[in-house]
Amino acid sequence: MAVCKFYEYSGLRYQGLESGESLIGKGMMAYWVPILSFGTMHSCSSHSGTLYVTDRRVFFRTMWSDYVEFELKLPEIRGFSVGKRGLFTQVTLHGRAGEKLWFTGFSAKRMQDWLWRAGVKPL
Repeated sequence: MAVCKFYEYSGLRYQGLESGESLIGKGMMAYWVPILSFGTMHSCSSHSGTLYVTDRRVFFRTMWSDYVEFELKLPEIRGFSVGKRGLFTQVTLHGRAGEKLWFTGFSAKRMQDWLWRAGVKPL
């Protein structure tokens, strides 16, 4: 029996969920990538795309190209924190290896709920 490579959610079709994996939530976000860092000052570039939270992992696909910018398995995530980037709510994912991934967007509040339901705790 062939495993379907596509997963239907809200009428949109995308490729990438593994067999038996359940989608908890997805939403359009801006992913902030640090370019330069001088102490407390950072220069960042943002990538627009879709953040996916499943029962196994969190991953981000850039808009237009469907390139997977990053993928973190849930055990690799230490937790998340919430702050501000200008006037916008920023959600930061903290990895166990010390990495930080920053997100802003209209889905920031929903992202917190998705992470909570996936078992990722706030720091």
